[in-house]
Amino acid sequence: MNTTAKHLDGADKHSGSSRNAAHGGNRRHSDLAITRDDAGTYVLTDHQGRELGTLRAPTNAGQGAIQTEHDRTAVSRYGSRRVTAGNENDPIVVLDRDHTHLAGTRGLARWTIRRRWKAYEGVLSRPDASITLRLTPFTGRRCDVEVNGHWDQRDLVVLTACFALLVRRRRDQIIMVTAGH
Repeated sequence: MNTTAKHLDGADKHSGSSRNAAHGGNRRHSDLAITRDDAGTYVLTDHQGRELGTLRAPTNAGQGAIQTEHDRTAVSRYGSRRVTAGNENDPIVVLDRDHTHLAGTRGLARWTIRRRWKAYEGVLSRPDASITLRLTPFTGRRCDVEVNGHWDQRDLVVLTACFALLVRRRRDQIIMVTAGH
């Protein structure tokens, strides 16, 4: 996997160790970033700039492919609110406002997306963990990610959530264009 991924805005990410203390010290916390490279691939990196995975999704954002260290996984949208990663009949990840499913995870998870002025914000939460993503609304070139707690297949879950934010952003763009804004 290419380890020369760069942050397009030039910002260096901090280690998050001071934030770890703020989250009780015993909770695992990591800051990640997803940036779009010149070829249109979204690259997930850790705070040291190491590449952890990629998301390839065409501009219509109907489907794409996620590559992590271990696997290549298809990602698709169904309607305007449901995103899945993996086999359609037995998905690994399902993000939906009404039904969120993460294979290998017991208990309930909740997925929400909010449109804010400076970012689209997606939050995937369980009682003991959360993932928060903030995607820049206008260019969509950067998505900041905050992970608290343990997540099985974390990189796949994060990239699937980023895809869900891209789907929402694209839907909003189409609505704005058709409404004449």
